[in-house]
Formats: sequence, C-alpha cells, structure tokens
Amino acid sequence: MEEKDPKVVVMDNRLDAHFGNLPGWYGDRHPNLAGYHVIGDETAKFLAPMIRAKLGKTKPVGAGKK
Repeated sequence: MEEKDPKVVVMDNRLDAHFGNLPGWYGDRHPNLAGYHVIGDETAKFLAPMIRAKLGKTKPVGAGKK
C-alpha cells in the first residue's frame, strides 16, 4: 500500500519531552516502544515459570500448596 503523504515514524519516546505539553500528545492509546518493552518483560516473567515447569526444569508456581 502506497502512502500519498510523507510520514515520519518515531518508535520510541524521545519526542515526549518536547511535545508532551501539546493537547492530545498522549492521547494515543497504543504504547510507545518503552511500553512494549514493559509488556514484553512482564509477559516473559509470567510465562517463564510455566515453560520451565512444562519442560520439567522446575516445579510449577504454587505446586504442593493447598
């Protein structure tokens, strides 16, 4: 798909310090690059114990607790 208008795409939060005071600057509900890193880190922390347990490397979280 061809774009008619030229665009600049910035995939991080470097411009927040310069344009954060503009109305609507933070109105985009999609996370910036730093937000994607947080989502990835938290997902990895959540899944790692389950994957290790499935591979037989450790006991699942909460195993043996009643």
